[in-house]
Amino acid sequence: NYAAIRVEEAFDLPGVRSMTIDYLIHAYIDWNDPDNLQYDYERIYAGVTRQAVASLPDSRPPRALFLGGGGFVYPDWFLRQYPKGYAEVAEIDPAVTRAAFEAFGLEPNPRMVIHNLDARNHVDDLLIRQEAGEEVGEFDLVFGDAFNHYSPPFHLTTFEFNEKVRRL
Repeated sequence: NYAAIRVEEAFDLPGVRSMTIDYLIHAYIDWNDPDNLQYDYERIYAGVTRQAVASLPDSRPPRALFLGGGGFVYPDWFLRQYPKGYAEVAEIDPAVTRAAFEAFGLEPNPRMVIHNLDARNHVDDLLIRQEAGEEVGEFDLVFGDAFNHYSPPFHLTTFEFNEKVRRL
């Protein structure tokens, strides 16, 4: 067990549900319009995503790596916006993933692969597989969305980790 998880209706936002992990709300979902992203950083990610995807060749679907899943609001949004896209998510806590399925409306999707392990370990695993000659595919976008309380885990902020991510 990594954290205390609480999902509840947002009392000040009709039709919106929140997911609190420990002491911080990590996700909101608007049941009436799941594409209505509630967090500013998600809207910024959406703008960056649109620009990045627009620069890809037309025939190539976008591939995104998500370091952290939380309520899986943004990876799910990504796949709705890009129906041929691919999302790979590293979410350390299987209970958070379960909560996203049970209480946040996440549906199984063959274009979303979820790994319940630390993002650092997942990145290392991908590089090991890549170095062994396995085709793991490159990612067009990498989103950092792993944080505990108010900061990302320190090991996901190092120069060395970012160099590994760049290789993917």
